[in-house]
Amino acid sequence: MCLPVEDEMLRTLAVIAVILGLVSPAAAAEPAPVKVMVFASAHFANQSLDRHNVKVDDVLTSRRQAEVAALAEALAHFKPTKIALELESDEADLSLPGYQRFSDSDLQKDRREQVQLGFRIARKLGLATVYGVDEKAHPGGYDYFPIGPVMAWGHSHAQGAASLAKADAAVVAMVDQMNALQANHSLLQLSAMANQPAEIERLHREAYYRMLSLGDAQGQPGAILNGMWYLRNARIFAKVEQISRPGDRVLVIFGGGHAYWLRHFARETPGFALVEPNTVLK
Repeated sequence: MCLPVEDEMLRTLAVIAVILGLVSPAAAAEPAPVKVMVFASAHFANQSLDRHNVKVDDVLTSRRQAEVAALAEALAHFKPTKIALELESDEADLSLPGYQRFSDSDLQKDRREQVQLGFRIARKLGLATVYGVDEKAHPGGYDYFPIGPVMAWGHSHAQGAASLAKADAAVVAMVDQMNALQANHSLLQLSAMANQPAEIERLHREAYYRMLSLGDAQGQPGAILNGMWYLRNARIFAKVEQISRPGDRVLVIFGGGHAYWLRHFARETPGFALVEPNTVLK
């Protein structure tokens, strides 16, 4: 016997309600986001890895060791579950075997920020693994910072030379300021300055986006440089994704030039959330 139309509709709605009651809670439950703190660091060992480099005071002196310890203590307040460093790893899980060999004595001889901050914080928090997520140029591979064609084009065109000079001047001014401030500021204070979002964005505009104009209809070396720098940082953050699980808190320690794009990916990638370093650098 057929049910009246109204009864059939009610029955259908009831079935739908039951199905939704069973399915919707699971479907609606979003995984906990991965919280990412991108800490823009100077290169403590003064390896001259960039075109313009801050000349960092010797971090092995007793004064600077106390400051490094204070900076590490501040960053540890983020309570990272994973630490990702500006080092490459050949391991399938991107772990760094060097961390397994790390001892406190290394803090008295290895100036690199990866050891002084990354390994130190990981040991303090009892983390079993530290990860290397860097992506660098290799023979036969990508040139992630093709500055040569940019310089050549800039120096052969008056307008390009002016843009190039302005881009360099912005970075040199920042480097000179940081060099001068070291005399009476701690590493924690300097780090708080370097990690101000507005300063990171300003420097990226002045140093990278100003070079977009370097080129013409026959070639665009400035655009290519910006694109390759984006690619390197995109591949770095892809590795951060690979080591992350829902609910993780990932501390990413990289040179300041990477901060703009790594912050962008942490803020815009679904399932991730950016946490400002200056929430703990006090």
